[in-house]
Amino acid sequence: YDQAYVPFRLAHHLVREGELAWNLGAGGFESYPSALWIGVAAVGERLAYPVFLFCQATGVLATLFTVILLAQFRHERAASLIAPLLLVTSGMIAAGAANGLETGVFLFFAVASFWSFERGFAFRLATASTLCCLARSEGIVFVAVLLLLQFLERQRLPVEQARARALWPFAVPIAALAASVLVRARATGRGA
Repeated sequence: YDQAYVPFRLAHHLVREGELAWNLGAGGFESYPSALWIGVAAVGERLAYPVFLFCQATGVLATLFTVILLAQFRHERAASLIAPLLLVTSGMIAAGAANGLETGVFLFFAVASFWSFERGFAFRLATASTLCCLARSEGIVFVAVLLLLQFLERQRLPVEQARARALWPFAVPIAALAASVLVRARATGRGA
């Protein structure tokens, strides 16, 4: 889990020196792709709490909230326990929750995006999917799949109901990821 120390160092330089760089004077956040995780590490650094423990706790809490959210998918008591049970018995998820990386947070926002999509909560979908994309750029694939499902759903529904299914929540994460890439490109000369 040595990769976790990259955002910790970037956050340290950001909070202590006011510069978002691996080496001071090098410019830009060229070293780590997750803008959200650098921000979480910066909060831990600002609180003067051991950053690694802060990020581990954040990952564990996000994974626990994911288990709770997974239980909300189904209203039938027995069926609602299947997904959380599968999640908590996975050793890979358990290791990923406390590894100090953005894995648990990404998982939470991906599940929250799908939950919001299923319930038709446009604002929550926009928020969760944006944070999912800022946690890991691979989140854009998840957003693209949800957008495809939205188009398929709109094809199936009558015209009045199809119009009620908003498309704007998918533009927000795309714009946020594009802005992140543009800021990175401007600061470092390289994109994602």
